[in-house]
Amino acid sequence: MLNQIYRRSQFKELINKYENFFFDCDGVLWKSSNIKIKHAFEALDALKNEGKNVFFISNNCMRSRRVIQERLKNFGFETTQDHIHLSSSLLAHYISREKKDIKKVYLIGMPGIVEEFRNHNIDILDSEEHNQKRITEHKDVEYMEIDKNINAVVLGYNYNINYYKMCYASLLMQENKAQFFASEDTPLIKFRNGRYMPSVGTLTQSLTYGLREKFPNSVQKINLSKPSEYALLQFVKDFKLELNKSVMIGDKIDTDLEMAKRANIDSVLVLTGETRENNLHEVKSLGDKYLSNHIIHVCENLNI
Repeated sequence: MLNQIYRRSQFKELINKYENFFFDCDGVLWKSSNIKIKHAFEALDALKNEGKNVFFISNNCMRSRRVIQERLKNFGFETTQDHIHLSSSLLAHYISREKKDIKKVYLIGMPGIVEEFRNHNIDILDSEEHNQKRITEHKDVEYMEIDKNINAVVLGYNYNINYYKMCYASLLMQENKAQFFASEDTPLIKFRNGRYMPSVGTLTQSLTYGLREKFPNSVQKINLSKPSEYALLQFVKDFKLELNKSVMIGDKIDTDLEMAKRANIDSVLVLTGETRENNLHEVKSLGDKYLSNHIIHVCENLNI
């Protein structure tokens, strides 16, 4: 059953109940890099003025925290990078802290994830160096030279993916026993006109499908992006937050709400992004959740 929130008293109860507010970004705060969702940032300011803790969790692996921080600032909200977790920064954070055995990474991704890995002082070979490389015959792979110091492959979203990069990464996992990491697991990106585009999950399947049985120790699935609760729990740990006073605000049932369920916190589902009223039946499996037509209500209905 959904607890639909429309009255001012309900919003006051919501605000008073929690101290820590975790926001998704796309579909909740903005529609694109230059189109913000109406009154979303007034809501953020209202929460900040009430002394609430505001954090941001996104599965965006194309941008860096610096870029998201700048976008928030351009839309009118000041925050610091340590209040932002992206799938790009999460993986860099995880490898730098938890994988001390990794010496060098072959990184297939966009400038944002490259920036995050360099900020975490991780030695990388940026796959952009291979943008113009081509495979024209079998012997190009049979005798391809690889960097023997690389013992990890990281796959993010990449506009310049090509067969050379796939073969190079495959050889690293075969011969260097390089560990494989994907920045996130989303198979498709949905556009507002209804079209879909293959995303990191699809690229992961293409790269690892034939290697899983032969090299199982290299091809391990480690997914830190939503619906994993890793980012949220990192915030809880780093800022010494009380988990039972936390709430997740998002527009996606299978990532935002599912993450909240795994972390055992409440969530607010907004209808300004991917989820629409005609697919609210999907929420039933997640238990009682709040539903708001617009994050605007957090600000306007409270009259703050």
